[in-house]
Amino acid sequence: MRSHLFLERVSTIPRLKSKETKDIIKEAAIKVIAEVGFHHCNTDQIAREAGYSVGTIYNYFKNKEDILKYIFKVQHEQMKEMFGQLLELKEPVPVIIKTFFRQYYQRTLNNVRLGKLILDESNRLTQGLNEDVVGFLLLIDDFLKDLLERGVKEGTIRDDIPPGVMASVIMGASNSMVLRGFLNQLSLKKICDHAPDHLYHILLAGIFRE
Repeated sequence: MRSHLFLERVSTIPRLKSKETKDIIKEAAIKVIAEVGFHHCNTDQIAREAGYSVGTIYNYFKNKEDILKYIFKVQHEQMKEMFGQLLELKEPVPVIIKTFFRQYYQRTLNNVRLGKLILDESNRLTQGLNEDVVGFLLLIDDFLKDLLERGVKEGTIRDDIPPGVMASVIMGASNSMVLRGFLNQLSLKKICDHAPDHLYHILLAGIFRE
Protein backbone atom coordinates (compact mmCIF):
# COMPACT_ATOMS: atom_id res chain seq x y z
CA MET A 1 0.00 0.00 0.00
CA ARG A 2 2.78 2.39 0.96
CA SER A 3 4.76 1.58 -2.18
CA HIS A 4 1.66 2.23 -4.30
CA LEU A 5 1.18 5.69 -2.73
CA PHE A 6 4.87 6.46 -3.18
CA LEU A 7 4.75 5.57 -6.88
CA GLU A 8 1.59 7.68 -7.28
CA ARG A 9 3.30 10.71 -5.73
CA VAL A 10 6.42 10.22 -7.86
CA SER A 11 4.35 9.98 -11.05
CA THR A 12 2.78 13.40 -10.36
CA ILE A 13 6.15 15.15 -10.02
CA PRO A 14 6.86 15.39 -13.80
CA ARG A 15 3.37 16.76 -14.42
CA LEU A 16 3.78 19.39 -11.69
CA LYS A 17 7.24 20.29 -12.98
CA SER A 18 5.93 20.53 -16.54
CA LYS A 19 3.14 22.93 -15.56
CA GLU A 20 5.55 25.00 -13.48
CA THR A 21 7.94 25.30 -16.41
CA LYS A 22 5.14 26.16 -18.84
CA ASP A 23 3.89 28.87 -16.50
CA ILE A 24 7.38 30.37 -16.14
CA ILE A 25 7.62 30.49 -19.94
CA LYS A 26 4.11 31.95 -20.12
CA GLU A 27 4.95 34.78 -17.71
CA ALA A 28 8.18 35.51 -19.55
CA ALA A 29 6.28 35.65 -22.85
CA ILE A 30 3.70 38.01 -21.38
CA LYS A 31 6.48 40.40 -20.33
CA VAL A 32 8.28 40.29 -23.67
CA ILE A 33 5.12 40.58 -25.79
CA ALA A 34 3.80 43.47 -23.68
CA GLU A 35 7.10 45.32 -24.13
CA VAL A 36 7.87 44.77 -27.83
CA GLY A 37 4.64 43.41 -29.33
CA PHE A 38 3.84 39.91 -30.54
CA HIS A 39 5.17 40.35 -34.08
CA HIS A 40 8.45 41.83 -32.89
CA CYS A 41 9.23 39.17 -30.28
CA ASN A 42 10.85 35.78 -30.81
CA THR A 43 11.47 32.61 -28.85
CA ASP A 44 15.07 33.66 -28.15
CA GLN A 45 13.85 36.70 -26.23
CA ILE A 46 11.26 34.66 -24.36
CA ALA A 47 13.83 31.99 -23.46
CA ARG A 48 16.26 34.63 -22.20
CA GLU A 49 13.56 36.25 -20.05
CA ALA A 50 12.48 32.86 -18.67
CA GLY A 51 16.06 31.81 -17.93
CA TYR A 52 15.82 28.74 -20.15
CA SER A 53 17.50 27.60 -23.34
CA VAL A 54 15.58 27.92 -26.60
CA GLY A 55 15.59 24.12 -26.73
CA THR A 56 13.66 24.00 -23.46
CA ILE A 57 11.04 26.36 -24.90
CA TYR A 58 10.54 23.97 -27.84
CA ASN A 59 10.13 21.06 -25.44
CA TYR A 60 6.90 22.68 -24.28
CA PHE A 61 5.72 24.86 -27.18
CA LYS A 62 5.94 24.57 -30.97
CA ASN A 63 6.52 28.29 -31.50
CA LYS A 64 5.57 31.70 -30.13
CA GLU A 65 2.05 31.31 -31.53
CA ASP A 66 1.66 28.19 -29.40
CA ILE A 67 2.76 30.17 -26.33
CA LEU A 68 0.16 32.85 -27.11
CA LYS A 69 -2.44 30.12 -27.45
CA TYR A 70 -1.52 28.82 -23.99
CA ILE A 71 -1.74 32.33 -22.50
CA PHE A 72 -5.29 32.75 -23.77
CA LYS A 73 -6.23 29.19 -22.83
CA VAL A 74 -5.32 29.94 -19.21
CA GLN A 75 -7.18 33.26 -19.34
CA HIS A 76 -10.22 31.57 -20.88
CA GLU A 77 -10.37 29.06 -18.02
CA GLN A 78 -9.95 31.75 -15.36
CA MET A 79 -12.59 34.05 -16.88
CA LYS A 80 -15.01 31.15 -17.32
CA GLU A 81 -14.68 30.37 -13.62
CA MET A 82 -15.19 34.04 -12.71
CA PHE A 83 -18.28 34.29 -14.93
CA GLY A 84 -19.74 31.14 -13.40
CA GLN A 85 -19.40 32.66 -9.94
CA LEU A 86 -20.97 35.93 -11.07
CA LEU A 87 -23.94 34.16 -12.64
CA GLU A 88 -24.59 32.38 -9.35
CA LEU A 89 -25.03 35.67 -7.49
CA LYS A 90 -28.57 36.33 -6.30
CA GLU A 91 -28.34 40.04 -7.08
CA PRO A 92 -30.12 42.21 -9.69
CA VAL A 93 -28.29 42.15 -13.01
CA PRO A 94 -27.12 45.81 -12.85
CA VAL A 95 -25.36 45.02 -9.55
CA ILE A 96 -23.72 41.94 -11.09
CA ILE A 97 -22.52 44.03 -14.03
CA LYS A 98 -20.97 46.53 -11.62
CA THR A 99 -19.27 43.63 -9.83
CA PHE A 100 -18.00 42.42 -13.21
CA PHE A 101 -16.50 45.87 -13.85
CA ARG A 102 -14.69 45.80 -10.51
CA GLN A 103 -13.27 42.33 -11.04
CA TYR A 104 -12.32 43.08 -14.65
CA TYR A 105 -10.32 46.18 -13.70
CA GLN A 106 -8.78 44.51 -10.68
CA ARG A 107 -7.49 41.72 -12.92
CA THR A 108 -5.88 44.37 -15.12
CA LEU A 109 -4.18 46.01 -12.14
CA ASN A 110 -3.02 42.64 -10.81
CA ASN A 111 -1.12 41.97 -14.05
CA VAL A 112 -0.72 45.12 -16.12
CA ARG A 113 1.46 43.45 -18.76
CA LEU A 114 -1.14 40.76 -19.29
CA GLY A 115 -3.86 43.42 -19.57
CA LYS A 116 -1.85 45.21 -22.25
CA LEU A 117 -1.22 41.96 -24.14
CA ILE A 118 -4.93 41.07 -24.11
CA LEU A 119 -5.88 44.55 -25.32
CA ASP A 120 -3.25 44.47 -28.08
CA GLU A 121 -4.15 41.00 -29.31
CA SER A 122 -7.89 41.71 -29.16
CA ASN A 123 -7.46 44.58 -31.64
CA ARG A 124 -4.92 43.06 -34.03
CA LEU A 125 -7.42 42.90 -36.88
CA THR A 126 -5.09 43.59 -39.81
CA GLN A 127 -2.90 40.57 -38.99
CA GLY A 128 -5.90 38.39 -38.21
CA LEU A 129 -7.03 37.35 -34.76
CA ASN A 130 -5.71 34.14 -33.24
CA GLU A 131 -8.59 31.64 -32.84
CA ASP A 132 -7.93 31.45 -29.10
CA VAL A 133 -8.18 35.23 -28.85
CA VAL A 134 -11.51 35.03 -30.70
CA GLY A 135 -12.69 32.32 -28.30
CA PHE A 136 -11.71 34.47 -25.33
CA LEU A 137 -13.61 37.49 -26.71
CA LEU A 138 -16.68 35.39 -27.52
CA LEU A 139 -16.67 34.02 -23.98
CA ILE A 140 -16.97 37.55 -22.59
CA ASP A 141 -19.59 38.50 -25.18
CA ASP A 142 -21.70 35.41 -24.43
CA PHE A 143 -21.48 36.05 -20.69
CA LEU A 144 -22.68 39.63 -21.06
CA LYS A 145 -25.48 38.68 -23.46
CA ASP A 146 -26.73 35.92 -21.14
CA LEU A 147 -26.59 38.29 -18.20
CA LEU A 148 -28.44 41.07 -20.05
CA GLU A 149 -31.13 38.65 -21.21
CA ARG A 150 -31.58 37.64 -17.59
CA GLY A 151 -31.91 41.32 -16.72
CA VAL A 152 -34.58 41.82 -19.36
CA LYS A 153 -36.58 38.93 -17.86
CA GLU A 154 -36.26 40.28 -14.32
CA GLY A 155 -37.20 43.79 -15.49
CA THR A 156 -33.93 45.53 -14.58
CA ILE A 157 -32.66 45.90 -18.18
CA ARG A 158 -34.58 47.66 -20.97
CA ASP A 159 -35.99 45.37 -23.64
CA ASP A 160 -35.93 47.71 -26.65
CA ILE A 161 -32.20 47.25 -27.37
CA PRO A 162 -30.80 43.85 -28.45
CA PRO A 163 -28.65 42.28 -25.72
CA GLY A 164 -25.86 41.73 -28.26
CA VAL A 165 -25.67 45.47 -28.96
CA MET A 166 -25.64 46.30 -25.25
CA ALA A 167 -22.93 43.67 -24.64
CA SER A 168 -20.75 45.25 -27.34
CA VAL A 169 -21.23 48.71 -25.83
CA ILE A 170 -20.31 47.49 -22.34
CA MET A 171 -17.20 45.63 -23.49
CA GLY A 172 -16.12 48.45 -25.78
CA ALA A 173 -16.44 51.01 -23.00
CA SER A 174 -14.61 48.75 -20.55
CA ASN A 175 -11.65 48.27 -22.89
CA SER A 176 -11.54 51.93 -23.89
CA MET A 177 -11.10 52.95 -20.26
CA VAL A 178 -8.13 50.59 -19.94
CA LEU A 179 -6.71 51.94 -23.20
CA ARG A 180 -6.83 55.46 -21.81
CA GLY A 181 -4.68 54.29 -18.93
CA PHE A 182 -2.13 52.69 -21.25
CA LEU A 183 -2.01 55.89 -23.30
CA ASN A 184 -1.11 57.78 -20.11
CA GLN A 185 -3.99 60.21 -20.36
CA LEU A 186 -4.63 59.36 -16.73
CA SER A 187 -3.01 56.85 -14.42
CA LEU A 188 -4.18 53.30 -15.03
CA LYS A 189 -4.83 52.71 -11.34
CA LYS A 190 -6.96 55.84 -11.03
CA ILE A 191 -9.01 54.83 -14.04
CA CYS A 192 -9.48 51.26 -12.81
CA ASP A 193 -10.47 52.51 -9.37
CA HIS A 194 -13.17 54.85 -10.67
CA ALA A 195 -14.28 53.22 -13.93
CA PRO A 196 -16.76 50.74 -12.36
CA ASP A 197 -18.77 53.55 -10.76
CA HIS A 198 -18.57 55.80 -13.83
CA LEU A 199 -19.64 53.07 -16.23
CA TYR A 200 -22.40 51.91 -13.91
CA HIS A 201 -23.88 55.41 -13.70
CA ILE A 202 -23.61 55.92 -17.47
CA LEU A 203 -25.54 52.68 -18.03
CA LEU A 204 -28.03 53.59 -15.33
CA ALA A 205 -28.78 57.13 -16.47
CA GLY A 206 -27.71 57.20 -20.11
CA ILE A 207 -25.85 60.16 -21.61
CA PHE A 208 -28.50 61.76 -23.84
CA ARG A 209 -31.31 64.06 -22.82
CA GLU A 210 -34.62 64.05 -24.65
